[in-house]
Amino acid sequence: MKDIKISKDKSISGETLLDYLRKDGQSPLASCGGNGICGKCKVKIKKGDFTLAMPYQKNDLITEREWALGYRLACKTIIQEDMLVQIQDIHTGKAKVLTNSSISSQIAPLVKKKYCRLEKPSLDDQRSDIDRIEGLFNKGNITISDIGLIRDLSYILKDNDYRVTLVYTKNEIIGVEAKDTSKDLYGLAIDIGTTTIAGVLIDLNTGKELAVYSSINPQKPYGDDVITRIDYTRKNPKGLKKLSLLLIDEINSMVNYFKDKCQISPDCIYHIAIVGNTSMMHMLVGVPVDTIATSPFNPVFSRLNPIEAADLGIMVNKKSLVTSLPLVSGYIGADTMGCIIASGMATSSDLSLLIDIGTNGEIVLGNRDKIVACSASAGPAFEGGNIEFGIGSISGAIDSVKLVGEDIKYSTIDNLPAKGICGSGIVDLIRSMLYLGIIEPNGRLIGQDEARSLASKDLAKRLVKYKDKDAFLVAKRADNANSDIYISQKDIRQVQLAKAAIRAGIELLLKDMQLAYDDISRVYLAGGFGNFIDIESAIAIGLLAHELRDKIKPIGNAALSGAKLTLMSEKYLDGTENLIELIHYIELSARADFQDYFIDHLEFKKEA
Repeated sequence: MKDIKISKDKSISGETLLDYLRKDGQSPLASCGGNGICGKCKVKIKKGDFTLAMPYQKNDLITEREWALGYRLACKTIIQEDMLVQIQDIHTGKAKVLTNSSISSQIAPLVKKKYCRLEKPSLDDQRSDIDRIEGLFNKGNITISDIGLIRDLSYILKDNDYRVTLVYTKNEIIGVEAKDTSKDLYGLAIDIGTTTIAGVLIDLNTGKELAVYSSINPQKPYGDDVITRIDYTRKNPKGLKKLSLLLIDEINSMVNYFKDKCQISPDCIYHIAIVGNTSMMHMLVGVPVDTIATSPFNPVFSRLNPIEAADLGIMVNKKSLVTSLPLVSGYIGADTMGCIIASGMATSSDLSLLIDIGTNGEIVLGNRDKIVACSASAGPAFEGGNIEFGIGSISGAIDSVKLVGEDIKYSTIDNLPAKGICGSGIVDLIRSMLYLGIIEPNGRLIGQDEARSLASKDLAKRLVKYKDKDAFLVAKRADNANSDIYISQKDIRQVQLAKAAIRAGIELLLKDMQLAYDDISRVYLAGGFGNFIDIESAIAIGLLAHELRDKIKPIGNAALSGAKLTLMSEKYLDGTENLIELIHYIELSARADFQDYFIDHLEFKKEA
């Protein structure tokens, strides 16, 4: 908990408390983006008068007791005078962001360096400075076109006795540096997820990973999912610019972290390989995302030519290049392409299934001959979104739940007092409650009287009313927390919808390929949720088919691995054109049979 003083003089007339806190960098969680639906921006008004933008709806998001104590929704509170507000910053803290991956690649980066001792001009050698440099390469294959570099070239050469380091790509010299700087060649691989951001600093001479960086995506206060954030850009004229700058500022924070940790100059970073879903890539470069959220869900671009980092405001070498893998569709982005490359499925004759369950569920099935892909609109339930006490993988999040006898026990990240429950913990919890009969196969949460005949007396007592609705007490409140932690009937329904969407997507791809589960040789689980989830829990709730049990392999942050590969070898960038042609995207919303699969997997069917 922390108290924040709000100055009316610094607010805009009619501004909500949530908007004010966002500007101040103190925003509480706002999973729904500030639309008054999720209730996670709940704050306590300790001093000051205020009104609400909308009438208070009894029992919806704030209990009568909380109302009497001064709790309000920040998104519905209008600032009218100076206030003192208490917020619970459960979205802050050390994030458990997946950065580990294992890759092997020959070092052949897009940006290279070459130290040269050029022949000096003479009466017998009156070649131009540019011809002198270009002559070191195959004639006609490389050039200097940057006018700023051309203007400075003669001074750089003369001042350094024609001993310089050339910085170049496949077809252009982008820098000429004084003396020998060939050892100072670094690159960044970055995965911009909807929930988290991860980055790695790599020595492009050796391929060695020097440091890693991870954080919560700073856009999260504007919504848990991309649709909510896209909606924010529609409703706010400067919304797109705001969300873009948040990403750029976070990347610059990453650069500063690497500078201090590894004692390098940002000027020595020459290539940044970035992957992310289609919406994140558009927001990063400030391109409108409106069309992605509405039928036919087309993006503005599917390929990005290398962009100079300076044009985006990233504080590295001014000629540093930013590259991205291509996008397959509005909902299959560069991150999924990175996963495909890192898994190796596109070069194998064996049939593989790739699943990246994040805020969206990207599913890919195929081999070197054909690949089909889809995006299941599972929503953010598996990352703690749309769950009342759901949070991301941060310190204090319940990440594992086990049955001990007839009791349910939990553990938290970093063994801190429970702040909420993240995706892996939610799946474990539902598995345990299903086993005990507290949740029925159709998803109904039973009442306390019914539980007395199924569970221990202590466990039955944990079935209570929360906001006048059935709920199960998961954990008692930690110090300074607003409330105990519950899982409600609504939360269980959110998980049902999410797991049904993923499972239906998998089975529709199998149908499209005229294949069965037995035909699959490997199942790659990518991303943080796929890495930390208990496989048996995933099978028990019906998220994954039991036929896949012995074929499953978590592959860590495969999207980041794909970015690393493109950073260390330009062949992976060059090879994506053929890969794009191999992939057939299926829009699930256009398939009538998807609904049949979806309904069939809503129940928590017992898997073998």
